[in-house]
Amino acid sequence: MNHSIHRDHSRPSARTVLPPAPAQPLSVLVVDDNKDVADSLAMLIQVLGHHVTQAYDGETALVAAET
Repeated sequence: MNHSIHRDHSRPSARTVLPPAPAQPLSVLVVDDNKDVADSLAMLIQVLGHHVTQAYDGETALVAAET
């Protein structure tokens, strides 16, 4: 009998490391009318070391982009 253990290496391990913070953080404007999507994406971008501004509609996004 062969009792070898097969490991699935296609999935990242629990010890996955985030990339280092960028040398120069970007300013990113996240716009989506789905608040959950916008919030999740903004959180991910912030974790990667960038500055995020969020807007949930076009009018707010245009005002944010001008500042």
